[in-house]
Amino acid sequence: MSPHDRKKRIKARGNSSYRAAVVIHGARDSRYHEEDVVGEGRYVEWGSITKCVTASGILAAGEERLLDLDAPVRSVVPRLARTDCTIRELLRHEGGLLRVPLAMLVRPRRDPYAPVAGRALPERWARPLGERGRYLYSNTGYAVLGEVLDAVTGSWWDWCRQRVLVPRGVPGGTLCPSGRPLAVGLDRRGRPRPPWALSCGPFAPAGGIWSSFAELVEFATSWDEPTPPGWSRRDGIQAVNGATRDSRACIVRSWSQQVTVVVHSLRLGEETDGLALSLLREACREA
Repeated sequence: MSPHDRKKRIKARGNSSYRAAVVIHGARDSRYHEEDVVGEGRYVEWGSITKCVTASGILAAGEERLLDLDAPVRSVVPRLARTDCTIRELLRHEGGLLRVPLAMLVRPRRDPYAPVAGRALPERWARPLGERGRYLYSNTGYAVLGEVLDAVTGSWWDWCRQRVLVPRGVPGGTLCPSGRPLAVGLDRRGRPRPPWALSCGPFAPAGGIWSSFAELVEFATSWDEPTPPGWSRRDGIQAVNGATRDSRACIVRSWSQQVTVVVHSLRLGEETDGLALSLLREACREA
C-alpha cells in the first residue's frame, strides 16, 4: 500500500494522529514531514525504543570494564539471587524472563505499571520461567538490566543520559515530562488521558523515555553502524519500535541508501509501522 493510500485510510479512522519525518543522506526531506498533527514541541513517548539506550549503556559499561557481559546477573545484583541468566542473555532477550510478569496482566485495561511505580522490581518477578537461550521478548529483562547499571555505575539513567542520549542529540530526553506539553491520547470526552506510569518505576529502562519529536529523529539518525544496539534487521531494513497505552513510535532505515524514517502516532497501533515502511520504500525509490 502506498503512503498516500495509508494516509487516506488513517484519516478515515478519525480518532488517531501521527507525525512523520524522512531523512535522506542526513537531511530532512520537506516532502515528507507535512504531517504535524501530533503537535509541534510536544514530548512524545519512546516506548521500547528506550531499550536501545539501555542496551547501549550496558555495552558502554562493558567496554569500560565495569561489568562482564557473560557474568550471571545475580553476581552483580545479589538481591536477585534466582536470576541466573547472564547480562548478555538479557540483552538478547534470551534470559527466560517473561515479557511482563503475569501479575501485571490481571487487569489489562488498567495501568499495568502503576503497582510498582516508585518501587524496585519484586525479586520474584525476575525469576526465569522460560527457556534460557531461546528468544522471548522481555520488558522484565530490561528492567533487570537497568538495575545492573544502577549497581555498576550508580544510576542507569545518569549513565545512559551522559553516555548515550546527550552524545546522540537528545539532551532533553527525560523520565519526568511533567510540566511539559505531552502528546497523549484523548478520552471520550476529549480530555487528555494520563500516560502509563512506565517512567516512574523499575520498567523505565524498558520503555520510559520521553523527548521532543525532533530529538527522536536526531537519535534515529545518529548511528553510523549497520545494526545499532536494540535494533532488528531483516531484508536489508533495520527497525525498532515501541508502544505504550496510546502511543507508538517506529524507526525504519535503509543503511545502504542512507534513508531513515521516523513516525510517532497516537491511537494508530500497528498501522504506524506500515506507514513507516511505506514511506521508507517510497523514499528509497526516489533517493
